[in-house]
Amino acid sequence: MLSTEFATGTALWMAFSTYVLAVIILYRFPGLLHTKRKQKYEYVLIAHRGGSAEKIENTIGAFRHAAEVCKADVLELDLHLTKDKQVVVVHDSDLKRLTGKDLIVEETNYKDLPELKQHPDVAFDPGARPPVCEDTRIPLFEEVLQQFPLLYLHIDLKHGSEELVQKVIGMLHCYNHADRCIWGSTATRVMEFCYSEDPSIAVFCSKSRVSQVVFLFWTGLLAFLPLREHAYELPHPQFLRGELQQLPGFAHTIVEAVYGLAFNSYLFRYLRRRGLKVCTFVINGEGVWKEMIDMGVSAMHTDRPQRMRQLLDRHPQLVARAMSAEDDLS
Repeated sequence: MLSTEFATGTALWMAFSTYVLAVIILYRFPGLLHTKRKQKYEYVLIAHRGGSAEKIENTIGAFRHAAEVCKADVLELDLHLTKDKQVVVVHDSDLKRLTGKDLIVEETNYKDLPELKQHPDVAFDPGARPPVCEDTRIPLFEEVLQQFPLLYLHIDLKHGSEELVQKVIGMLHCYNHADRCIWGSTATRVMEFCYSEDPSIAVFCSKSRVSQVVFLFWTGLLAFLPLREHAYELPHPQFLRGELQQLPGFAHTIVEAVYGLAFNSYLFRYLRRRGLKVCTFVINGEGVWKEMIDMGVSAMHTDRPQRMRQLLDRHPQLVARAMSAEDDLS
């Protein structure tokens, strides 16, 4: 009886030890099992909504400033569908913050959308007041594709309709931009539809997918599973602090610890070994930009692309580090 229990225990221990050893090896050398994803485009500086602390967000003027003055690598923008089925570039469905009008994008025809107001609140940079801008019009997505044919786009679908997904796919292929963008949504259902409709277009992780990746990584299972995403994206921890402060002490500690598993340099480095971009949002301070690159982040969304470009130009080694192969980081 004892010998049988001993044999069983030994077998289980050997199986567990073998699993742990395999995970350690595959986390360090994922190419043994997986082909490293090849990025279609390398980037570090993502102009969030075109740089909403420097120009009115999501306008052609903001995108031109980010592209021509800031030399942003990527323009990040948000898409909605109007009542008359026009694909427009705007973040909020409720236009109160941006226009002062109580209107919903999906319930309003494009010609009836109001002008954007000067100095809208900048969500990730409280107190920021972009200078007065002449361009206060909500643009069509097609205008962005026409005016910035060579720029890489980061597309966030804010409206969850299948019709929006299909319209965007059509426009991307019409303007030969499908290979110069990454897209997706925080909603898993929308992400799944995006991928099913056109798996050739690069996608980033949805919120639930980030949670899955974190769980799979810390249990070791990710070593054996494929990853279809091109980028792992999540907010910087500083933007959770306000919400965390409202939680009881014990809950605050638990949530902070769990998020530490998601925002973790070991995970970042493994994902980069697999060929994924590791992105965080939205970062607007010089010290944090440097800290993130040292931690293993390879790209950052910022509301201040001009300031970030100045930093990267002064310290080209930061760009080299952000774009380097993972083996060069350690």
